[in-house]
Amino acid sequence: MIDPDQFAEFVLLIYKKEISSKIAKTVLKEMFHEGKSAGEVIKEKDLSQMSDQGEIEKIVLEVIEENKKAADDYREGKEEALKFLVGKVMAKTKGRAAPEEVNKIFKQQLK
Repeated sequence: MIDPDQFAEFVLLIYKKEISSKIAKTVLKEMFHEGKSAGEVIKEKDLSQMSDQGEIEKIVLEVIEENKKAADDYREGKEEALKFLVGKVMAKTKGRAAPEEVNKIFKQQLK
C-alpha cells in the first residue's frame, strides 16, 4: 500500500517533469510492491530524468548517424520520421530523456 504522503511526492515528481510517464509507471509499480517512496525507487533504479543537454545531444547525433534515411525523410517533411528518431533516443536512454527536449534537439540538428 502507498501512503498519501508518498503518493503526493510521486505526483509532484510527474508535475515537475522530473520523471516521464513511462518511468512513472515503473516507479508506481515498485512503490506499491516494495512499499518504498518514489525518491527511493528512482535512486535505487537510476530512473531520474536525464538533465544533461550535452549528453542528450550526443545520443541524438548518434541516432541521426545510425538512421540517415529517417533523418533525410524528416528533412523532406515527413513528420512521422521524427517520432521514429525520438523513439530510438528513448530506447537508448531507457526512457530517461525528456521527449520534449529530444524533439527540440532533433529539430535543431535536422535543419
